[in-house]
Amino acid sequence: MTELPTKQPAVSMEPHVLVVDDHELRREWAKRALAGRGLKVVATSSTHRGIGYLRQVQFDAVVLSTHLRGMGAKEFQEKVHQLYPRTPVVVVEFPWPGGRNVTTLSPGAYHLLVLCAQDREAALQTMVEKALARQAEKAKDA
Repeated sequence: MTELPTKQPAVSMEPHVLVVDDHELRREWAKRALAGRGLKVVATSSTHRGIGYLRQVQFDAVVLSTHLRGMGAKEFQEKVHQLYPRTPVVVVEFPWPGGRNVTTLSPGAYHLLVLCAQDREAALQTMVEKALARQAEKAKDA
């Protein structure tokens, strides 16, 4: 298990990202892809554990799959925004077999990223980096 940061991250520190996906291979892939860019990543398979982490630490960004068991992506995203309205949420859509994709997200999602292209790792890294950069700009303006 990845160690949680002990204090709230500052803009100048390495960004901390929470990844929530109940599918082990997708979760580990996302964790490695983001850690490869120097981001500190905490990954969990449980939406309830993810909310617990968020109650302990303010992450710089949250990455979650649209296909979550339990709480569901929409409800989880709403809880993130209740706790931290400015924290960007990057929602990752992994296509279902046969091309059936059903996405129901609230307007608070920072981005919806459909991962079906060859450059999945680069796409995820770029999207999270853009979310973090946008968040840093907003912090400067506040």
